[in-house]
Amino acid sequence: MKCAKVLSCAMWSLAFTLTALPSLAADYPAPQEGSWVVRDFRFQTGEVLPELRLHYTTVGAPTGEPVLVLHGTTGSGAGVLTPAFAGDLFGRGQPVDASRY
Repeated sequence: MKCAKVLSCAMWSLAFTLTALPSLAADYPAPQEGSWVVRDFRFQTGEVLPELRLHYTTVGAPTGEPVLVLHGTTGSGAGVLTPAFAGDLFGRGQPVDASRY
């Protein structure tokens, strides 16, 4: 009986912690997606790619000082934009404050 009570308390604590984590992150502007397209991109070798499309996501005003954040994985850059991570990175007063950069 004692073990079940401890397990129940642990489960409730875990549930509370997981639901509270996103609210601990600082607020930051909503990310905006866009694409940059170059037609007839010519490589140094002379080969031509009819269309080169680069997809990107921005956070903050485009008039600020730009900061390029590369996610460095084979996955998606969306991992950098999760509330728990991005809030601590792009929030007001944070290292890459989106109101400034």
